[in-house]
Amino acid sequence: MKRSTFAALNITLALVVIIVISLVLFLTWDESPPNDADLRLARLNIPEDDNAFTWYEKAREKLQYTDDEQDKLNPILEPEDQVPGPDEWALAADVVEHNAEVFDLIGRGIACERIEVPEITRYSNELPYLAKWRTMARLMSIRAALLAQQGKHREALEQVMAAIRYGHSVQRCRGCLITYLVGVACKGIGYRRFRQVISYAPLNDAELAEYGRQLAPLESNEAALADAFRKEYVASANLVDDMLAGKYSPTRKKMPAFLLLPNQTKRLFAEAARTVIGNVPRCPAEYEVPEAEQLAQQIREFKPAALRNFTGKLILGMILPATYHAPKEGLGDRMSNRVARLLIALRRYQLATGTLPGSLDQLVPKYIDVVPVDLFDGKPIRYDPAKKIIYSVGTDCEDNAGDEWKDTVVKIEF
Repeated sequence: MKRSTFAALNITLALVVIIVISLVLFLTWDESPPNDADLRLARLNIPEDDNAFTWYEKAREKLQYTDDEQDKLNPILEPEDQVPGPDEWALAADVVEHNAEVFDLIGRGIACERIEVPEITRYSNELPYLAKWRTMARLMSIRAALLAQQGKHREALEQVMAAIRYGHSVQRCRGCLITYLVGVACKGIGYRRFRQVISYAPLNDAELAEYGRQLAPLESNEAALADAFRKEYVASANLVDDMLAGKYSPTRKKMPAFLLLPNQTKRLFAEAARTVIGNVPRCPAEYEVPEAEQLAQQIREFKPAALRNFTGKLILGMILPATYHAPKEGLGDRMSNRVARLLIALRRYQLATGTLPGSLDQLVPKYIDVVPVDLFDGKPIRYDPAKKIIYSVGTDCEDNAGDEWKDTVVKIEF
């Protein structure tokens, strides 16, 4: 073999080795662990009797409300679909009577200033209390409906306010995103009943104004939602560690480094959490897209760059879509509060004048300080006196003139 040929083979072999080593380094090199101290919540360690969770759990244990009873009482929970009859009201009275202790225990929980659920660190953690917590909100709504049906409108509204405060408390339980969303659902049950009762309850102007003042501090939920995203980050970071350790592998073998770069994946989750937390107070048009979402898109589009940290990007692509849009749920909850207070202002105006205003500007400054803004697009809440509706553009941020299928519409029933 000629010396020149031998040299060429050596150079080629050296280049192949360099390319292979470079590829291995490209696929397996990880970065330093991320600084995520701002995303890890310290436990409050609330004394048991001062923790609302204690009382909600005691209420859950005492709850006497079967699935069959819940199905039969749906006409009371959803009166828009069915009209409750004597049998439903009789059953409602029986269920409410049997759960008198449950209402007392919930009230003790609402009275607590703080709440903290047991530590949630992984997606696999069981949350046995959540389903019944929502059921308890339904039960409070049924009790309010029963009181209203008996002509006890003020007591009904007090029960409705308790349901809304209960949901607000659940939102602040320092759990994960699903615990926050259960709180949103509980408040939503309360707001729906509030809109019904406030429409026909024989209240005077001062009483209506007082309910408006009580509702005002129950709008804010940004801090609770931010804490929920912090908990989601911790669960995501632990998921990365568990996958790397092989906990989800049938063989329990550690995952190869070229498939999962733990530090890079955690950093991307951390940056995504900070971005989503920053989106919480914004309207959707101003949302920033996490870098991790862009990287996860590489997997969906089968781009070659997706090979580096393939499993990490796959995890990101599975988890981020659910959390990226979650701030909209917080906006929806806040809008329910704003609409409830706006209904109070409209009712007060009607009591004083005998009619509804031609525009919301007529409520300023006697009944409201300013016309409330639709948090989904930053414009004033829409009001149509001819159709007797208030509406928000909703999650798609498009004004569809109060179309019930596309906008979030609330009818004015008075």
